[in-house]
Amino acid sequence: MLIGITGGTGFLGRYLIQHLAGQGHRLRCWYRPSSDRSGLEGVPRLEW
Repeated sequence: MLIGITGGTGFLGRYLIQHLAGQGHRLRCWYRPSSDRSGLEGVPRLEW
């Protein structure tokens, strides 16, 4: 399933991305240009 996530670089968003990606879902994440995406670059099936 393709799931859209806003706020994926925040406290809950990071957990949600890891959890859903671990279950095999495809993810699309929207974020602010000033957000820190470090630690999420290697998540499989994640589009920014």
